[in-house]
Order: sequence, then structure tokens, then C-alpha cells
Amino acid sequence: MDQFYLGAYTDGSNTGIHSLSVDPNLDQPLKVDRLIEEADPCYFCLSADQKSLFTLSNPGSEPGVSHYRWTGEDFQLVDRLAFLEEPACYVSLSADERYVLCASYRQASLILIKVQANGKLELADIVQRTGSGPHPNQDQPHCHYFKQYRDSPFFLACDLGTDEVLSYRIQEDKLQLVDSLAIPAGSGPRHLVAHPTLPYVYVLSELSYTVEVVQVDDLSGHLEAVGRYQTLPQAPQGFNSSAAIRISSDGRFLYCSNRGENTLTVFALSKDGRRLDRIQIIASQGDFPRDFNLSPDESYLLVAHQNDGHLRLFDRDPETGLLTAKDFDYQLDQVVCVQSIS
Repeated sequence: MDQFYLGAYTDGSNTGIHSLSVDPNLDQPLKVDRLIEEADPCYFCLSADQKSLFTLSNPGSEPGVSHYRWTGEDFQLVDRLAFLEEPACYVSLSADERYVLCASYRQASLILIKVQANGKLELADIVQRTGSGPHPNQDQPHCHYFKQYRDSPFFLACDLGTDEVLSYRIQEDKLQLVDSLAIPAGSGPRHLVAHPTLPYVYVLSELSYTVEVVQVDDLSGHLEAVGRYQTLPQAPQGFNSSAAIRISSDGRFLYCSNRGENTLTVFALSKDGRRLDRIQIIASQGDFPRDFNLSPDESYLLVAHQNDGHLRLFDRDPETGLLTAKDFDYQLDQVVCVQSIS
């Protein structure tokens, strides 16, 4: 039995973060439980032991971050830090678990939060971004991703509004910019994933439906673009917006979701990590595939659809990377974050 945690918006029937227990051979989940009742936990992250959970929250119009700790029976609130006027969209935890990092799309900022020894949260730094891009959705900076690059001293961010990938380091609890990489105007970089062993990250752009291959210097944090690939073979007829990107643990295959087109794109990576070959585009079996993730053993994918609530499974061939849709179908309202629990 496999387990996934699911974050969601809560302006509909959903009321928080749920646990979904799955047998991939069945067409319905074995068990669905609400783990945490929380307002708009649209993105969350877990500590290495999976006992601490940090989630975006928006109770009583006081957006911020909540820290929950597993007691052995349930998750209990440790602390809640309200520090924003508008909700953030992304949260991650540093490798040493001393810092929580947030990206705020609406407030155009990158946020550093210190996790104290007792689990309490302390606001350490806010970087207010400036700039814009040519697309109507780029009227201002829109920070959409902020996470440590593997176990290096560098933290990478995506600014969808200014078409930049950014490299930071932390000095005395403050964020210091190391490098900034401009990608083609109007791309809208949204999320990225790191190759498990090679010095590359793969940046998914929401507005151009492209994946940028970026080399990261492990010593300096310098960023260099080395390739650009389309998730779709041609421009879509109507609306489309790429959303989530995942990589297999062997570094051989890359997966992306396309909202509007409602498809999943599969890329094969070259052995040197520098080139992508698009090998499959498959219907996601629902409306608006906002997020998805690989199962713990990577034998299948769980895809969540924001607009119609369908949770779908796809078998994954570990040798070819190709996906095959399964009969599994369960509905849970407005799921937008999928985390696999090992």
C-alpha cells in the first residue's frame, strides 16, 4: 500500500490536507483521511523523517506558514506565522531543516523563515522583487518556486513575471543574490527540478510550455542555459499553461503537466543530462492537471486535477519511461499539491 499527501484550496468542499492510501491494482483508494484541517494548504513540504509538515495557510485572511508535528496519532499545530497580505504559492525546507523558504506570486517576494529549536517560526528575511515581462500575466514579478539546490549552499528561485531563474545563498539569516539567468522573454518560469547526480536543473515555463536545461556551477552558484525544449509539438489552439515537473530518481526521464491541453509530456534525458527527447504526450484523464507525483517505487504516477477533482493513476515503465492510463478514478476537490510518502 502506498501513501500520498494532498494539499488543496479550501474555498469549495475540501477542508485541508488529506492522506490517500493507494493499491495501484485497484480502481479506488484503500483509504482517504483528512490529516490536517487548514485554510488553503495549497503547497506543503515535509522534514526528512516526515514528522514535521510545513504548509502555506490562510486562516481568517492572515496568510502565512503553519508548522505541524506528527505525535504518533495525528498532526498537531506547533506554530503559525502570519506575515503576508496575500497567500504565497510555494514552500520548501532547507536540507539542514533550519529554514523554510517561500515564494509569493501575488506579493512578488521571496521569503526566508527560521525554524527555531522548539519548532517555532521566525521571519528572517523578505526579498521584494522588481520588474515585469511582455506577457499580460507578467505585469509584475511573480515568484513561483524557491528551494535549495540539492545539498549545495545555493537556493534556486523562479520568477514567472520577470523571466528569471535566480541563485541565492544564506548569510547570517539573510538572502544574498548570487546569480540571475534571463530566459527568453514571455516564458514565465514556474518550477524546476534538479538532476539527481549531474549539475543540471530543468526549468518548466508556464507561458511558453518549454523546458530550459540550465547548468549550475556547484562551487559558484552560477547559472548557464544550455538548451530549450517544447512540451507540445505545436502551439495549442486555445488556452494552455504548463504546471508541474518531476524527474525519475535515475535521472533518465522527465515528466511535465499541461493545463488546458490536459496532457502529460514525457522526455527522455541524454546520459550527459544536457539534451531532452520528447517521447510521449498522453491525455491526463481530467481537467487542469495542476500537480502530480511519482509513487514511492516510481512504478506509477498519481495526477490531481484542480478543476474537476479527478485523481488518476498512470502505470510507468521504468525502462522506457512511458505512461499508460489505469482505470483508477477518485474525486477530491481542488487538489493542487501531491507529495509521495515513503
